[in-house]
Amino acid sequence: MDALMDTLTHLQREAIFLKFSEALSYEEIAEILQINTGGTYQLVYRALERLREQFGDFSLLVLLYLLQRR
Repeated sequence: MDALMDTLTHLQREAIFLKFSEALSYEEIAEILQINTGGTYQLVYRALERLREQFGDFSLLVLLYLLQRR
């Protein structure tokens, strides 16, 4: 798990956690991270792309499971 999440920046990890584990909207995440909504979309997109590049296709269910174990 740590190796999986270590491939992401701190903000990417936070955005992914808030989006998929806490089920927050992009607007809510933007407010928490104090960035604009467009930046939130980019963080989540780039985080998912980085994970796909590193680990190939993966299920978001697996990602959610791993996030909940942290």
